[in-house]
Amino acid sequence: MSRPPKNVRCPTPAGPQAAKNPLRHAGRFLKILHVMRTAIDNEAGAVEYMNARDMKTAHGIQYEIFDLLYKFAARHHGFLLPGAILDPHIKDAVDYIHSHYHENISLEKLAFISKQSKYHFIRSFKKWTGCSPHQYILRFRVNRAKELLKQKNKNMQEISELLGFSCISHFYRVFSKMTGVTPCQYRNQC
Repeated sequence: MSRPPKNVRCPTPAGPQAAKNPLRHAGRFLKILHVMRTAIDNEAGAVEYMNARDMKTAHGIQYEIFDLLYKFAARHHGFLLPGAILDPHIKDAVDYIHSHYHENISLEKLAFISKQSKYHFIRSFKKWTGCSPHQYILRFRVNRAKELLKQKNKNMQEISELLGFSCISHFYRVFSKMTGVTPCQYRNQC
């Protein structure tokens, strides 16, 4: 049986940019793909390797690939589909965010909904979504703002209030930071 090379690593930059590198899981992903290829070629050998990696079934490989792809998509598309989250407690919190994004949502409320301590909730939420609860809410609001800006029937103040931003300047700052353009520029591009 051929084993994947132990030195398969995706080079990542040092410093704060390392956390933003979408390819930082590439080494792990390549090893999983190698195990899958080996499973097709020689099923017994792949099972031995999976046991050594504490992945006893093909379900473990599927879960690992799904987890990597899901985290990648969450980081680059801004929000998740709650049905794709396997942790029911985090799913409840994401459902709550999707239906109450226009309100002031506290971390304590989300932790209560997910039946976890505040600190455990933050870790679990970040594991599943790839970002903090606050960042997730902001991303969801910005994606919703993009939809409202395309309609062109509401002014910026109304959109800011509908999305739950504390003031229009906060809306402009968040939107500009996440998209690279102001809401007015985005509306003009549509």
